[in-house]
Amino acid sequence: MAGTIGARRAAAGALPLAFLSAAAAGGCFSPSPRPGQPCGPEGQCPPGQSCHPVEQLCWPHDAGVDGEEPDGSTSEALSPESLALFDPVGDEIAVLEAESPVIIAPRWAAALSDGSLVGRLADASPGVVPEKETARYDVADGAAICDVAGYQCYEILLQVVSGTSMVEHQDVTLDEELGDAVHTWRLHVGPSFSDVGSESPYYQEIEVLLHHAAVLPEEFGQERSFEPDGEVERHLMARWIARAVAAEAGETIPDSIEIGGETYACCPGGGEPCDPSTPTYFCDVPADHESCAFAHYLAAKGIASGATAPEVCQERPFLPGDTATRRQAAAWLAQSLSSGEVPESYSDPETGREYRCGSDSPLPPFDDVPASNSFCSVIGYLWARGIDDEQACDNPEHERCFSPASPVLRQSLARFIAGGFRLELYAP
Repeated sequence: MAGTIGARRAAAGALPLAFLSAAAAGGCFSPSPRPGQPCGPEGQCPPGQSCHPVEQLCWPHDAGVDGEEPDGSTSEALSPESLALFDPVGDEIAVLEAESPVIIAPRWAAALSDGSLVGRLADASPGVVPEKETARYDVADGAAICDVAGYQCYEILLQVVSGTSMVEHQDVTLDEELGDAVHTWRLHVGPSFSDVGSESPYYQEIEVLLHHAAVLPEEFGQERSFEPDGEVERHLMARWIARAVAAEAGETIPDSIEIGGETYACCPGGGEPCDPSTPTYFCDVPADHESCAFAHYLAAKGIASGATAPEVCQERPFLPGDTATRRQAAAWLAQSLSSGEVPESYSDPETGREYRCGSDSPLPPFDDVPASNSFCSVIGYLWARGIDDEQACDNPEHERCFSPASPVLRQSLARFIAGGFRLELYAP
């Protein structure tokens, strides 16, 4: 969001942007009340008003919430669509953290006539202190939206993060009533890892993986260390990607699965008491291997087919302990996202990015991934979907590089998965 709420409100003569936009378009509705007197030394305000945390001016509790309740039921006409979080100066929050005021701006799909609605926070998790419990929604063009700049959305203060260890980490919830529709918003609270904070450009993507259970708390020990610069072994990459694929498909990862007409079984949960000599699809992934079920699930989906390493074993080695490369990660992700059929040429309708591999008019995605490279299409497919994880170029003649043969780091794999599956941290 460009600028800040305070700056934009000042530029607009202290009138909310929603009012100015409506006036310019010939609209006609009452603006939110202007702020009143300055707050007291300790934030004191007259009865019925509260101190705005940035402007230090007293606002009425019901400022901007003079909407009308619609006639009839709205529960079927309203459905939660998205959620955005802002700090008091109007900057969007990537990851919610404790001990700071937060503006909550939900968006609902609304099959209603244009008008306005009043929303209320009906309940919240312990530690969530509502600073502003009501919101005014403008309903237009099939959507119900509250205006952040007009002080029309909710505000909360998150005082306590439940638990100090990874295993105890919990999200917080807000119950919202809009018309007679009710929805529970689940808010992820970070930081979840001791070595990844807001200073990391991968912070949000790493938190997203935990939020969507692509990674699990028990994988990181009591010190909650994600090791973002650490290399990724192939069996770990299989677990993270398999979980994302299964979640996208609404499936669970089975212990027994059919591949090529044969049924293969893994020990339940990996490592549980069972017969480790049970035949498996990969010759170096025994039935009691912790990633057996994940590797087999990807194989059944046509994503992971094994490697060529006769010195390890003859029948489809998986090489679970080998370090995964960036091109291998791109291949598994691209095959996951395209149902195994990655096009040689592609133009993404959302990002507008286009690549052409192996064509008469090549358009490779990176300078170090020529159109003739066998990984051109899978790397290009991730890039076209908006995943940006450029690397430093070793060749001075190159400007944009992917470093396909380099080890994939945990933070990069998090970005590939979160961006590839377009996972959101704050969504219905």
